[in-house]
Amino acid sequence: VPSPAGGLSAEAADMDQFLDEMDDMDGMCDLDGEDEGGEEEEKEDDEEEEGDDNHGEDGHGNSDAATAAERKALEAFASALEAASGRYSLRGAALAEALQEGAPPHDRFTAMLVASEQRTIDLFSEAVRLALEALATQHGATAEKKRKLSGNDDDARMLRSQAEELVSAYMKIRHPSR
Repeated sequence: VPSPAGGLSAEAADMDQFLDEMDDMDGMCDLDGEDEGGEEEEKEDDEEEEGDDNHGEDGHGNSDAATAAERKALEAFASALEAASGRYSLRGAALAEALQEGAPPHDRFTAMLVASEQRTIDLFSEAVRLALEALATQHGATAEKKRKLSGNDDDARMLRSQAEELVSAYMKIRHPSR
């Protein structure tokens, strides 16, 4: 954000300094499970090869066994998202306080990043829940109750809408014949 004098505003300079510090803190909070040796990529390649055996007759993974494996993977993803959400030490009232205008810049910028990451986790958690619901209803099971999303009503509606769009695309890719 440029200041009237043409330089960076104090808040933008503070944000740049904060982001530089975060870049320097390599590996302090590794939520994606990736290590420096690249084993995560190798694990994904192995899972892709194993996953090729789970496709049904139509080649889209629509057999009962493939659907069960897909549900299991989605449930594992939901558990990982829940665990990731619980790893943040800045939450609740402390997060709300750090987001206030008068909070120290470092605390405020940290809170902004945490709030953004929590919202992303909420989005994917809701998308997983909706995908599991869609898979269950396709197999005659009853749908789970909708959970109350955090945030104000407008934010919760937007989050649900985004999750529904994500699940719609997911279902079209994974189950095009349904």
